[in-house]
Amino acid sequence: MATPKQSTLDDLVRQISRLIGTVNSVLERYALLGENSTALYERFITFDRRIKNVLDELAARLERIERLELLDLTGHQAGAREIRSEIKHELGSLEWQLNRRIKNLNYLKEQAAGYGAGRVDLELINQISDEAEAVQSLQMEIKQADERGAGGV
Repeated sequence: MATPKQSTLDDLVRQISRLIGTVNSVLERYALLGENSTALYERFITFDRRIKNVLDELAARLERIERLELLDLTGHQAGAREIRSEIKHELGSLEWQLNRRIKNLNYLKEQAAGYGAGRVDLELINQISDEAEAVQSLQMEIKQADERGAGGV
């Protein structure tokens, strides 16, 4: 039969074990939150950079369209042809980028499939999301370039 001291000591050991389990659980949750916070911050920085690039690109395109309209209005056909040629070249470049991004996306999806359901690395999920957004964005750009047409804006 256990002595009162032994019983108290056993109770204390059980309480300490539960406390250690609780502390470990809390530490695991905070570690996971830290990883997620870091991933979210990196994603925000990437998104911020992308927004700045898109705005710069839109400003350059708007300027080119304005130049094309001005050249057309003033009868400077050689300059207008040059800008239309740039647009054709840009369309070819966009199509090449789209094909590359689709290949990247398919590769990343194959990697994710190798992890199994529910075990995909957060960074890989973000990469897949980024590539899917890039594919969608390029498809929209190509559609807009097609609608403008290389023969006129």
